[in-house]
Amino acid sequence: MSRRKCSTLENIDDTKSGQKNHMISSIRTTKKGKNKGMKLCSPDYKEQDPEEAVKDFQMRIKNYEIRYETLDHVKDKDLSWVKIYNVDQRYEANKIKDHLEARLVYYLMNIHIRQRCIYLCRHGESICNMYGRIGGNSELSERGKQFAKSLKDFMDEQKMAGFKAVMRCILAYFLDKDIKELPYLKVPLHTVMKLTPVAYGCILEEFQIPVPCVDTHRLQPEFVNISRSDSDALKTVPDHL
Repeated sequence: MSRRKCSTLENIDDTKSGQKNHMISSIRTTKKGKNKGMKLCSPDYKEQDPEEAVKDFQMRIKNYEIRYETLDHVKDKDLSWVKIYNVDQRYEANKIKDHLEARLVYYLMNIHIRQRCIYLCRHGESICNMYGRIGGNSELSERGKQFAKSLKDFMDEQKMAGFKAVMRCILAYFLDKDIKELPYLKVPLHTVMKLTPVAYGCILEEFQIPVPCVDTHRLQPEFVNISRSDSDALKTVPDHL
């Protein structure tokens, strides 16, 4: 940030609006890291040749370096700011006065760019699944028990099992689905769903465990009203029922 911009922001703090400004400076002193890869996933480089995108990104950095001035401990001693070094290596904070600013610093200290995965999986096929019943907390079918054993081998004890409704909420959140789509997201039995959050989105991978099971998915009905016919209501019933 240029010194002129810092001065302008400092003057804004003195207006009658009561608006406060808190500056955040992210500083990288090493060349290692995933920042470049994250930037290339941005909408700016969508469907662009990777080599051309890298050149453009490097040019942007050079332009930033021409104008950038780091926050100074003496010249900017009266401003509220946080410096972040190498993503999470070191932090410096100045004039953090109230609860909101303190919470912001806490939030920044818990940000990371390490890639982590979330595994979602329903329970094995149950007796209720076989008969199209909801709830009941029934026992697993023989195929459901076989799936449970296969899942342990597949996940190497890194599993997260959940109910279909909960998994739909998680999927809708990470995949940015419309709330109207949420009740009809497909969450099949005997399938491990792997979510990998990345910059500007999330990657979904599905791994089917080779154990047969019924299909419990129901498509969104074309007509949803109390006056619909029995045949319309039964159109989305799974084939095995």
